[in-house]
Amino acid sequence: MMLNGIDAGSCQRSLSQLGKLVLILVTLGLLILFADSVAAKEASWNWHDNTTLQLLYEGGYNSNILELSDNDITRFEDGTLPLATNVESQDDLSQSFGLRAKIELPKWWGWRNGDISYTFRYLSFAKNSYNDRPIHTTHFNHDIFNRWDVFFNYMYIPERYLRDYRDRDLDQIIGTQFDYRLGGGGLQYSPEFLKGLRLSGRYEFFSIYYNKYFTEYDSEGWGLRFDARYRFNKYLTVTGIAKRRWSDNTGFNQHLLSAAGGSQAQDSEYGDGSYGEEWFELDANLNIYNVLPKRIDLNAIARLRHRFYDSEQLLADDPVHSGREHIHMMFHLDAKTEVFEGLRVGPVFEYELRRTDSPLDWVVRAKNFDTYRLMLSLSYSIW
Repeated sequence: MMLNGIDAGSCQRSLSQLGKLVLILVTLGLLILFADSVAAKEASWNWHDNTTLQLLYEGGYNSNILELSDNDITRFEDGTLPLATNVESQDDLSQSFGLRAKIELPKWWGWRNGDISYTFRYLSFAKNSYNDRPIHTTHFNHDIFNRWDVFFNYMYIPERYLRDYRDRDLDQIIGTQFDYRLGGGGLQYSPEFLKGLRLSGRYEFFSIYYNKYFTEYDSEGWGLRFDARYRFNKYLTVTGIAKRRWSDNTGFNQHLLSAAGGSQAQDSEYGDGSYGEEWFELDANLNIYNVLPKRIDLNAIARLRHRFYDSEQLLADDPVHSGREHIHMMFHLDAKTEVFEGLRVGPVFEYELRRTDSPLDWVVRAKNFDTYRLMLSLSYSIW
């Protein structure tokens, strides 16, 4: 950790990430300008028919906004959990407002289709405003030749609160907010031998950064993802997803490794947080007719992530990570229907849990958690 001067490596990485974001925004602008110029030559293309604009809202209850373990919840309620951030409660009401814009691009090569979309959401909490954050998402998709599509997506969350840490240099608890980016691109193939099937593979990259003074948790990662989506009929579509990810704790410096002991042992700042992760997901979309005046879209998601930490440090030096792995599971269910033209409404339920395996019992107690969310989702299509 640096308290004086500027870490050149951290600064260079920040500029590199900023350059990526600027490049993406410039590219989006050029695409829109190009689409506008081409549209003038395409009598069949116009802004109103080939663009969509939606307003988004989601609000409800979150039972464990910081994903605290039962042990930490008990300490929080007793006032013995060391915190610098003003955490009012471990549960809270939350809501997000958003906007989604999508452009169906003119057929640049005379017959190929493409689209580009941008979604903005702002998530806020009723009692814990330190956890508020904007979320930016961009997606680009285009045909390249028969039955093959190329796509790119990018998500950016600035200054998301993670947790409070003990600063080893100042010997005090500090709150930390990181800069999170997730992007990737790949190819999608719709084979001719089985109608309704889509296969895709993509490369993903992500990064987590704090600031030039606090670098111990900085991480960079990459991964591969494969999807198989099959539409059985107009009622049911199922998607299977498999990922393999690797994350490098770039801020870790073994020469600064502190001996385990006391509350400091629970801080990831004092070890190597590099890990590998396997990710499996099954999504199902069911369209239900003849129950309500409008069709009901029912979505169910089951996700399992197996993470294993790669720390080569001795257990005594890195008790948080050495020999540790965990299973993270998430279950999601939502149902939406159109209540009147353009407005879709429905409930959302999510349940998450993490179960940890470690040579040390206190690590298990510190890292296990459960949380659930009950939300109401609305979307309104302006056009």
